[in-house]
Amino acid sequence: MRNRRYPNGPTPPSETSIGHHYLKEVQWHWDQGWNTFVEALNVIDPQKLREEVRVGEQTLPLVAVIERTLTHVGLVVGQIVLLSSIRFDSKWNHESG
Repeated sequence: MRNRRYPNGPTPPSETSIGHHYLKEVQWHWDQGWNTFVEALNVIDPQKLREEVRVGEQTLPLVAVIERTLTHVGLVVGQIVLLSSIRFDSKWNHESG
């Protein structure tokens, strides 16, 4: 089954293929996401960071929106780690780095 969000991307592994290959694939997607984010930040004129943007019903400086986004990413990663450690208890590697 192909990934609907990335039809030309790799086929998602099955739940049972928690192995070195799968971890490399996750790391590749993680790196691609952060590279895209950093590239987007690099093209922003520093003066634009003070400009106001609308997010839903709020108007915030762009720098605050970026900060909120990074905070949200941290929370989501924490949830993924927690759920993974619960799901794969005996197989879970609790080491960091």
